[in-house]
Amino acid sequence: MPRDWKLIAKGLAPEIPEPELEKVRANLQGLEGEFASLIQTLPHDIEPAIILPSFEEHS
Repeated sequence: MPRDWKLIAKGLAPEIPEPELEKVRANLQGLEGEFASLIQTLPHDIEPAIILPSFEEHS
């Protein structure tokens, strides 16, 4: 199921103007499609990568 990138971007950075949100949404949606097709080509027996957060966590 595709993610609602516009809603995610707006939730993370509400100060982004609406026209910029649309640009962000389009770019992230395109990347998601590209990565989804690449994931299907990965062998199932490889070790997963370590996932690092893309933002600083606040304590």
